[in-house]
Amino acid sequence: MKLVFRSDDRTLLGVHILGDIAAELISHGQVAVQAKLPIDHFIQSTYNVPTLSEAYKYAAYDGLQRLRGKVLR
Repeated sequence: MKLVFRSDDRTLLGVHILGDIAAELISHGQVAVQAKLPIDHFIQSTYNVPTLSEAYKYAAYDGLQRLRGKVLR
């Protein structure tokens, strides 16, 4: 899973998901894109554990970590 977001306001622009159950997971990302939610939405959301849907939270943390690395350079 990869979350694509605008770096200035962290608004979600798109979601990339690969795998057998991508169609099952994409709807959460579609709602966030249509609602123009920031990537922080996934970090603040609660997910059942262990489930594949919690991959959104990890993808959000990864995206923010990459953004932090980009800003610090």
